[in-house]
Amino acid sequence: MLVETLVLADSDWFVLVDTLVLADSDWLVLVGALVLADSDWFVLVEALALGDSD
Repeated sequence: MLVETLVLADSDWFVLVDTLVLADSDWLVLVGALVLADSDWFVLVEALALGDSD
């Protein structure tokens, strides 16, 4: 898991969290969350299938 925190001079801040999940060597999931100081947030989820799609 990669966690990055950026603090700005005006006391606004955000946290970016990236998690890479491997399962059975067949697929991976990347989850990114951006949390803003004003409690607004969003989550980005990407799934990539590896191997045969048959």
